[in-house]
Amino acid sequence: MVFVVDARVVLGVGLGGRSDALGELPIRLVCTESAADAVQWLRSHGTIDALISLWDLPDMTDGELVRRIKSARPWLPTVVLLDEPYREREVRVRGTGITAILPSNVDEALFRRVVAQMLGLETALTADGPPSAPTAHKRGASAAPRSSINGPGRAIPAAAD
Repeated sequence: MVFVVDARVVLGVGLGGRSDALGELPIRLVCTESAADAVQWLRSHGTIDALISLWDLPDMTDGELVRRIKSARPWLPTVVLLDEPYREREVRVRGTGITAILPSNVDEALFRRVVAQMLGLETALTADGPPSAPTAHKRGASAAPRSSINGPGRAIPAAAD
């Protein structure tokens, strides 16, 4: 017997260890740490179902990557993570058609819930999060290894595909 799972492809840019919070969601999470890698992955693969990105990336600041992707795909569900000063920048970011805006230091449970709701996956969550939710990412610890591959919600580095 063969089961085909229609996992949503979510491009995560600049998430670092935050991607761990999405580990049990039934998604295919493709992670890049730079805008250049995200653009390269999009050019070679083309299709994504959602975008999660830091607003300010080292190689594209002030939401340039998000603006470019949203101009080509205005319907794309998008979560933006904002660094401080959060409140001062939130109004400007909302004008780009973003689905949700969160502070970059968002709690893992809230982050997971917002992404699940954006993708219509609320039933994938329990009251306390996924059944085997990953442990919290410790501040200062290195990001998730770039070699993680496949499985529900596990990060797939852009270069692996």
